[in-house]
Amino acid sequence: MTNSSLFPRLILTLLTLVLVFWLGIHSPIGSVEANLPLAALSSSPTPQLVWEGRIVSDIPNATPPNGSILRVSVEGLKGVPITVSAYDWSTTALSGSKTEYGPYMAEFAPLQPGFYKVSVESLGASLEITADGTNLIVVEFTQVYRVLPTPTLTPSPSPSPTPQPPSWMMTPTPLVTAMPTATPSPTPQPVSIWVGSIVRQVSGAGRGISRAAIAVRVVGKWGLPVEIRSGGWSTTALTGTKPEYGDTACEFGALSAGTYTITPQGLDASVTVTTDEGGFALVEFTPPGPGFESW
Repeated sequence: MTNSSLFPRLILTLLTLVLVFWLGIHSPIGSVEANLPLAALSSSPTPQLVWEGRIVSDIPNATPPNGSILRVSVEGLKGVPITVSAYDWSTTALSGSKTEYGPYMAEFAPLQPGFYKVSVESLGASLEITADGTNLIVVEFTQVYRVLPTPTLTPSPSPSPTPQPPSWMMTPTPLVTAMPTATPSPTPQPVSIWVGSIVRQVSGAGRGISRAAIAVRVVGKWGLPVEIRSGGWSTTALTGTKPEYGDTACEFGALSAGTYTITPQGLDASVTVTTDEGGFALVEFTPPGPGFESW
């Protein structure tokens, strides 16, 4: 083979190599990592060990009729404060103080009918229970793995500056003398009148329960503060926290016999309830129907 025939073949080979190299650089496919979204490149969230409470058992009619019994265990830990609270009342016991029921158990008794929060503040865990005056409730706090949500920060776009025309193109603003105008009188608006009533009331006589309870339902109002007051004492609950009486209901439990005034916030309505020991009352506030608006 002569040199004259080898030279064109060499030139053709070099051009082919250059073309392949150029296509490799400018290919739209590129590397796998370059075409993956940023979320796919980031590592998966790692489950973290957190404390959670759960109701192990809730046995009805298991205690004498003078109050419910609550037993709480903190897995593997003794001497940890456990708090049980209901509105303005609370009490605390240490885990491991009732070892006849378990090495890490504490006991709270008797509990009057009502809604209670069980919390272990040092572990950042809590849950809610309902006592009916006769049930035996067992609660356990344990460590579990959970994937905690990570907040995503979205940068706000910077506003683009608005271009201004040259000063020689600006039109001078004419001087206008403001004339006084009369202020219109506000149009009177109708005022809704809410009505409160006692829907149901049960005496505590013969029930063997010393504490009373009052449930309150405000039709159509979720998360509304409701105040109960008796003399110089008062406390507040939010509607929607006691759905067994209605999706917009709340409850005040562990009450002494007496007279109480129930007032939902901002409705300009209230109801007075007198209850005996162990009694129960359901109070309802309803909005007015069509044609019952006051001017």
